[in-house]
Amino acid sequence: MLKQLSAQDGSWQAVLDAWKKQCDGYGQDFDEFATATIGVLAPLADVGHPKAEVYGFHVGAECWVICEANHTMLPGYDGYVLRVRNMTFAPRFDFEDLGVDSYGKALTGLFGGILALSHAVRKAPHIKFHLRSPADRTFFQALTEPLLNIPLFDTVEVKGAWLYVTKKQ
Repeated sequence: MLKQLSAQDGSWQAVLDAWKKQCDGYGQDFDEFATATIGVLAPLADVGHPKAEVYGFHVGAECWVICEANHTMLPGYDGYVLRVRNMTFAPRFDFEDLGVDSYGKALTGLFGGILALSHAVRKAPHIKFHLRSPADRTFFQALTEPLLNIPLFDTVEVKGAWLYVTKKQ
């Protein structure tokens, strides 16, 4: 389930605390874990922004991945674009051999949550999903054709490090 994370309701701190505990369990320093992305996401969770929020994909009570969802108008688009950036997986994905199934479940869960978000809360006919790695690119490239067979989408394509989705209007 995709949930907005904020300092105001304590959900952001709960994820940080859980991830610190994970790092401690692997003998890793949480202050050194994903400093670049957490440094970008923390102000969005703490103070907020009118066009961007932090979201976490949860399986049960555990947050598997966090990201920024930015809702904006961009040149070349007819309508809002929901951009997903700064995707960061829980420490256990870095320090444990979880296998492709868990990683795939996290990616598809986050993607499904973003689709729902673009339909209800941050309405946008376009989604740009920033991919973290060549493996993410391969994963979503394999999904483009099946997704295009769903009457919900006009365009689904991977270009560079981005997944581009345009929904039918």
